[in-house]
Amino acid sequence: MGGIPNPLHATMSERDTLRRLIDACAQTLNAAIRSGDYSTQHVREIVSAANQKIQIIADETEWRSSSAAVGLRSSVKDAFQVIHHRHERKGAAPGLPTGFVKLDELMGGFMPGSLIALASEACAGKSALAAQIAAHRAVEDKQPVCVFSMKRSATEYTLRLIAALGSVDRQHLRDGNFEEDDWPSVTKAITQLSDAKILVDATTTQSILTLRSRMRATLRMHKAKLVVIDSLELMDKPDCAADLRGIAREFDAAVLVLAQSRGAVDVYARLRDHSLEDHADAILLLDRNQTDSPESARLIVARNRNGRTGEVKLRYFPQFAWFEEARTA
Repeated sequence: MGGIPNPLHATMSERDTLRRLIDACAQTLNAAIRSGDYSTQHVREIVSAANQKIQIIADETEWRSSSAAVGLRSSVKDAFQVIHHRHERKGAAPGLPTGFVKLDELMGGFMPGSLIALASEACAGKSALAAQIAAHRAVEDKQPVCVFSMKRSATEYTLRLIAALGSVDRQHLRDGNFEEDDWPSVTKAITQLSDAKILVDATTTQSILTLRSRMRATLRMHKAKLVVIDSLELMDKPDCAADLRGIAREFDAAVLVLAQSRGAVDVYARLRDHSLEDHADAILLLDRNQTDSPESARLIVARNRNGRTGEVKLRYFPQFAWFEEARTA
């Protein structure tokens, strides 16, 4: 019995934790024994349910045991390291570069440990913009990126990136009606993506508990510092922003979450519904309505706890699902 914790020697909270842990294990054991369905899907459901039960207990235990107060002696050392690192990288964004120079100048890049909301109306190009930022991180910076795509399969997501990186019309990729001259561009894009570490989880789950579990497992394994979630309106829990921000802090990763709005008046109401208005460190609004031409777009940095707010003018090429910074005279 030496390896089993003795509840008699534990505090009340520890006893409660042990009782809940025993109960969760008993429920899982009972579900596994009584199950007559050995299909992969059913087994995954039992494993997922068990993981969720244990994870909830683990999160609450971690919250109780962690100390919120940090002595200034240790935080001064951390602050000095940050200052020194930024001094060594003069002119470079202190956060993760997005591939858009003016956006990085405003925001300082996407800061690790932050939750960033990207909102727009439907079909405005927010998925394309997020995919482009993810591709820049993976292809140009050669760093792993985690993408949780609830709208598209991994193959569909890859085809979108091939069109964007290769400047190949997406419609031509859909119907196969592209010119021979397009093949070198397609091949180059495929080579770039083959060498890039973009991890696409095309789960259709609407449970924040399941998503949180999958995010933790993926981040622990691959050490990614950028996570893209497309998109928030498909989640079952409206106020899930606090959970996502907690994961961003836990793994020191930037979490970019997409949200759909129905216009400028609606956008903050929708963000409020998901508690993003309270928990997001940065809020980006993609607008293609108040512009001069169909190609024109603007990305508004409406909130930024780590830098400035402002506006970045963009050009959008819908046939490639690709954005560029607009040239200024």
